[in-house]
Amino acid sequence: MSTLVEIRMSRGKHACLGCSGGFALFGTRAKSVELPGYCRACTDAFRPRLNRFRTELSVLLGRSVAQPEHLRSELLRASHDSGIALPMALHYSQGVSCAYLQQVLTFFVADQKLDQSEEDSFRELKDALQVPGSAIAPLMDQLHWYSTVSKLRRGELPRVQTAAILMPDEIAHLQVPARYYRQLTSSYRLHQGQLLATNRRLLFTQTDGPFEAALSKVVGVHLVNENRIQIDLVRRQGSGTYDVGQAHLVVETLRAILAVANREVVAQAASSRVIPADVKSAVYRRDGGRCVQCGAGDYLEFDHILPFSKGGATSVSNLQLLCRRCNLAKGAKL
Repeated sequence: MSTLVEIRMSRGKHACLGCSGGFALFGTRAKSVELPGYCRACTDAFRPRLNRFRTELSVLLGRSVAQPEHLRSELLRASHDSGIALPMALHYSQGVSCAYLQQVLTFFVADQKLDQSEEDSFRELKDALQVPGSAIAPLMDQLHWYSTVSKLRRGELPRVQTAAILMPDEIAHLQVPARYYRQLTSSYRLHQGQLLATNRRLLFTQTDGPFEAALSKVVGVHLVNENRIQIDLVRRQGSGTYDVGQAHLVVETLRAILAVANREVVAQAASSRVIPADVKSAVYRRDGGRCVQCGAGDYLEFDHILPFSKGGATSVSNLQLLCRRCNLAKGAKL
């Protein structure tokens, strides 16, 4: 059986894949926006069958997180019942597929981690749904983010190349451009440099007064906003705020470095914080798969309205969907 690509090549770039007629600039013979390679007239003719497939796809994906192999067989059956080629039907229904994949990813990371098996399952589901690269790119960015953070929390530290002089047994794990706000008596002074973290030290390199501190002197690392972090040391020098790119990732990396250096065992979340599948489904459905604050549909997280650390229950009434940005802005505030 010929693929759509082979058919396209045989008919040329200027002919409709459906009727073989040449494309026009305007009118019914103009190229379709919904179905690349087809004219508007053919798209309109296919539309009832395409809508039938899209409706069945919504029902199929709404049941649960499907197994990839089972999903493939169901998709083939649905396309056969609709009387339309599967690649065409899936392209037309990519909005439904993307919404489903966003839900799957949100459910996977509800426990603040992404296992390798979950990442593999997501990729297999994505392949089964044949979502085009341009449409799936934002979701793949999210997948990469959650995968990176999960590896850090498991203690898998990156290695970076640096021009700084290190000790023989020293490994650099982080180096980013940074602006350090050094607090003075009644004001502050801004220093431009590089924030460097190794398995032994935290360093800030600059031309007018670099400093370093052993990791044991770092009291805490906090996220202020998307572009700023707070580093607390046992001494005044080096303590304060730093402007950095990808501040959230910098904080996660620094915390992972400190956890490995201190040989800490990452505590598992209490069982009461684990969100049951039916609760996740109810909250996601109630909030429409959107952040309740800004309406965003990406980087979604399940948030405890009354923070879990302050006794908030893991229940439908005390959970809401927030995007990572709004969840960061909320923090642990009520």
